[in-house]
Amino acid sequence: MIENYRLLAAAGVCLFFSMLFGLSFPHHTPFGELILNAVGIPPYSNMETETGIHFAGLTSFFLLLAGLFFVNHSLNKYNGRVILTALAAVFLLPSALVSAYQATFATGIYGVSYEKTWSECLYEYVEEEQAANIECLIPLKNNGTRKAEFEMIFSEPVYGDEEVPTYSLLNETGPHIIELYPGENRLIRIKSIVEVPAAGDYYQWSQSNHINVQIRDNNGRERRL
Repeated sequence: MIENYRLLAAAGVCLFFSMLFGLSFPHHTPFGELILNAVGIPPYSNMETETGIHFAGLTSFFLLLAGLFFVNHSLNKYNGRVILTALAAVFLLPSALVSAYQATFATGIYGVSYEKTWSECLYEYVEEEQAANIECLIPLKNNGTRKAEFEMIFSEPVYGDEEVPTYSLLNETGPHIIELYPGENRLIRIKSIVEVPAAGDYYQWSQSNHINVQIRDNNGRERRL
């Protein structure tokens, strides 16, 4: 079945790094971006807005193609089945490993998962009151076996030179301390009225999804979700 062990070993290395580049734990930033930053390569062609060509994603894709090529040429039998198995492993194994780790060994904030696609923040600036009404919904789950207690901090993406705060103003009303018991799945609702200076530059209204948050425990450990 195996015709060339060297090519098979090369396939394993390429597929492993392809998975590693796409793995997002403990932060939301994939390992691929961290690796490229470490060697001085920007993960995006436009780093100011984090848009354009995603070099980390391209690298992961080419590693995947190389791995599948090596797999195909290292075998003389069952090529199609092995290639499909390798594809399934690359796409499913990283999230499965993270879930297994959180459910068994992770403690505190490392056991917390975040359904970012379901998050939402509503912001409305009332000029007469010089205040903003802000409400955020953040779905979190504690997959660990112990209680997780942490502070939640809101952060917003910055596009170019534009730095107009909206939901991150909630940080001024903090700290927002969250407690999640083992297995607890909860929609965190944080709502507040924040006073803003009249001379500031603010949006009148906005609705945001895929909210960036940080969670930080009493030991100074931090995760960017």
